[in-house]
Amino acid sequence: MREGYVAPKQSGETSPEMRITACIGAKADFDPYTRADIHDLDAIPVDYYGNTKKWNRFNQLNGGEGTYVISAIDASNKESKDYLDCTGLAAVGTDKRSGETVSLLTHQDPKQIVQEHRDRYIVDMTSRLMELHDNCSPHSIDVMLFGGAARNSEDMKGYRESIMLLRKLCEKTLGIDPHVVVGPNNPDFNQWDWEVGAVLDTKHRRLYITRAPQDTVRDAETSFGFKASELENVERRWRNPSNGKT
Repeated sequence: MREGYVAPKQSGETSPEMRITACIGAKADFDPYTRADIHDLDAIPVDYYGNTKKWNRFNQLNGGEGTYVISAIDASNKESKDYLDCTGLAAVGTDKRSGETVSLLTHQDPKQIVQEHRDRYIVDMTSRLMELHDNCSPHSIDVMLFGGAARNSEDMKGYRESIMLLRKLCEKTLGIDPHVVVGPNNPDFNQWDWEVGAVLDTKHRRLYITRAPQDTVRDAETSFGFKASELENVERRWRNPSNGKT
């Protein structure tokens, strides 16, 4: 990270027409036409469960197996599967030279990026975010966070620390308080296909998030989005869903 660098304030003001549109639901909630459109995106895999050969092929930064994967910034569509307790970041911007929309997608284990691999992750993530900042037009960048799990207090601790770190990096490099498009996942973990998936349609600035239905009142509360800076208040609402207040 550039020592003492703070992104210009105006870089945090994303133009309304440049914002990412999020489409969230269980796989069955997407109609056949939408599922076909997603399939036809021919998205590049940002494969957390991959290997060095695969990551190098797509110019993806990583900390080794079971840590994190950060995609290249380019015009390709991107996809990552099976976010268990992992969090993700999706970002888009308009390249200054080509005029194309470019994007970034990540998949990281909260425990790894806030503990053992924190320093390396910060270096790699900052590098990508600065590349996005430097190469994209002002007001064209938007960022969304997603993923995480809420099975127990350990999950929530990792989720909280991950969101706080991502917020800090985005504010430092982009001047953006990122939007958490949907809270942590807490379905019936005994059901089939409960993991979160993400597909990023770069050109149309559209993020598809699949996750299983959330069954209880408290879990349903995590289906709502919020600004990363509001996490503390939102967590209070999750703990006391009947209040309806933050």
